[in-house]
Amino acid sequence: MKNKYLFFFTTCLLLLLFTSGIYAVENAGDTCNLYDQVEVKPVFETKNYKEFREYIAKNTLYPPIAIEKKVQGTVYVSFVINEKGKPVNVKVLRPVDKHLDAEAIRVVSSSPRWTPGRHKGVPVKVLMNTRITFQSFETVQNLVKERQKKHHAGDSSSTQGKQ
Repeated sequence: MKNKYLFFFTTCLLLLLFTSGIYAVENAGDTCNLYDQVEVKPVFETKNYKEFREYIAKNTLYPPIAIEKKVQGTVYVSFVINEKGKPVNVKVLRPVDKHLDAEAIRVVSSSPRWTPGRHKGVPVKVLMNTRITFQSFETVQNLVKERQKKHHAGDSSSTQGKQ
């Protein structure tokens, strides 16, 4: 049982490897007071975007069923930071699997309040995007092994050239 929890915990920590880009979506329109271009973008806790990525990594739980099925991939999510700084209207833009999609929605929806975006000095709704990559522990281990092989192959070829 402990090994199972350790595996899930390790997998969640490996989500730090996910690449995440958050940016205002272009051409979202202004028809319902939703902005894509604002003078001051929404800020998560501090001006350091790294904190949002850390929040995602620490709070995302790789669904056990997805691990069993060996499902992995990148879920692209859109959401709105409303005038009060709350993430709302979280939607999957590019689905991977219903379990991974649901987890991505859950973790973004449960994020702490942001400092809202401002336009002309007034808090406004801002449309945002991010992506969350789910990778299995095995995949990460294989990537590390491949890099080590390449590194060692480079070392041996450079050593041979010197002799």
